[in-house]
Amino acid sequence: MTRRDLEILIDCVEDAQRTKKAAAEVIADLIVEGKMPTETQVRAYCFARLGVQSAMRDLENCMEIAAIDAAEEA
Repeated sequence: MTRRDLEILIDCVEDAQRTKKAAAEVIADLIVEGKMPTETQVRAYCFARLGVQSAMRDLENCMEIAAIDAAEEA
């Protein structure tokens, strides 16, 4: 696990968070306008939320592996 690998995973987490935020903003804007979000819009938010969780889990797992590797090398 290299530092670059971790940077890539951090970028993935940030991208997933931006996607989730954008989906949430669409839904919030519709509600403010007195409209209901479509099933597709709600699903997009749900998938984005799962994407954040998955990316975070991957990052945490890789950080743990990197820490174990560093401890073994020390």
